Amino acid sequence: MFLPSPVAKLKRKSIQVVVLILLTTVVISCAPQAKSPLVITPSMTAEPSVSASSTISATNTVPSISTPTVAAPSTAPATDIIATDSVHSIYRGIEGGCQLTLDDHYIYLVEDLEPGSIYRIPLTEGKPQIIASTKYAGGRLNLFTPIMTRNWIVFADTPDQGIPGTWQIRAVNLQNFSERLLAKSNANDPTNLVTTYNFAADGDNLYWTVYVDKPGQSNDDFISMMDLNTGKTIALSNTKVTGSMWSILGASEGRLAVEQDYDDNHGGGSNISLFDPATGTPQALSTDRASDMPHFVYPWVAWKAGPRYQTIDKIGIYNLQTSQTQMITPPGYGDSDILLDGARVYWTGSPDDAGTYDAIYILDLAKNTIYVLPASKQYVHFGGIAIHGKTIAWLRVENIQTNKPDAYLEWTTIN
Repeated sequence: MFLPSPVAKLKRKSIQVVVLILLTTVVISCAPQAKSPLVITPSMTAEPSVSASSTISATNTVPSISTPTVAAPSTAPATDIIATDSVHSIYRGIEGGCQLTLDDHYIYLVEDLEPGSIYRIPLTEGKPQIIASTKYAGGRLNLFTPIMTRNWIVFADTPDQGIPGTWQIRAVNLQNFSERLLAKSNANDPTNLVTTYNFAADGDNLYWTVYVDKPGQSNDDFISMMDLNTGKTIALSNTKVTGSMWSILGASEGRLAVEQDYDDNHGGGSNISLFDPATGTPQALSTDRASDMPHFVYPWVAWKAGPRYQTIDKIGIYNLQTSQTQMITPPGYGDSDILLDGARVYWTGSPDDAGTYDAIYILDLAKNTIYVLPASKQYVHFGGIAIHGKTIAWLRVENIQTNKPDAYLEWTTIN
């Protein structure tokens, strides 16, 4: 029986000054659990070696945003959409917490106590398979939740989380298990700059933001893209800025929803903008300086409406087809950060303010309904959740009031 260790939930960190080093890579085929392939890299440069697009202004005219007209969502039991009578369950052992992601055929997860490998488990409940392992002694692959594209999985490889040193950003092709080395530290990195990267994927295109500090002059703020199949990289924008930076982003159908963070000398806080590389002009979706962590699946943009590092106050929703903005108050307490799959926004929280048990909340934007799946008893925590297409997976942790909670990796179908 598969008994992986738990994975601690990773909080997204504020964007700091970072220099991105991009590499032209050679793809070398390898097999799962085989000896790590060699990746040939050229000499590295000090700044992003990408094809630049035209520079855009950091200050943009804010378009009018329609007043919310959508009614508050209704609530319904999640048993209306989740097959709770046919749940696959694997006991994971004592303790809990997990980074989960899904595709059409597998669950992907990284352990916490032994975070040096990424496993995938067939949705048919077959034998687990290691698809990537760290290249460092005592290294880990759980700096951020691995990012799924159509054919690739992207992840960070570090000697140890929070310990300065060397690092790599890697991608493994899930069809043939070839690998691309996307970026790496120049040498021993005393500030551990890998923790400042922000990535999003659309198809097999990988997008990211990076901020290049230039003392005494305006700083460079890049939004870039790589075609993972060819390795071609371009800069979608190079903005000259002072006091703000692009950070967390979501991608869909060639467009981006990007968070813009402001330093304290320029008012602080963060807004969300829609960025179309075809025009190079950001469109403001929020201007309240209290919007962050966007997700984007066309036509829906969803974000956390409230200060970062705090539980959700409201969820912001923007529909690109109707140009309507909606603010939704979550029904639970201590809600986690939101995620988005298609027209479904989902998160975990507690139905009561005592926090003695958790629930999974799924907001179906097309139906304007929040479906609630509460834990079956007290002292149960959902340590991770992922939805993809017709599959939902979660980590259920029982007996959280003790020092020996039991964790179960579970999944089933969702309509």
